[in-house]
Amino acid sequence: MSERPSTTAITSRGTPSRYQPVALARRIKSKLSDLFRRTRACGLYQDGMAMEQVAALLGHSNIETTRTHYARPSKEQMQESMKKGMDKELEKKEWVGNTDEIKRKFGLL
Repeated sequence: MSERPSTTAITSRGTPSRYQPVALARRIKSKLSDLFRRTRACGLYQDGMAMEQVAALLGHSNIETTRTHYARPSKEQMQESMKKGMDKELEKKEWVGNTDEIKRKFGLL
């Protein structure tokens, strides 16, 4: 007796070809739900919600998961943080605004 050829081919991912549309739909659904979670978490964080609250909302026990994968600062938040940091640095410098002190430090006086 000759063996009948299989009517279901196996793809490179090991999924029978007749199930490929179902597998594809599940992967798309999974990616879309991940995208929605990430987008919502970023939006909440950028709107001012504390990182701890975003983590709790997402059900993360480790806040680092939220910090690295979900909550990204906006450009405005990064600019504001840099401005605050620069303002603090400038407050520490006794020579800021003192042109004579600057000239003296660079040997121009």
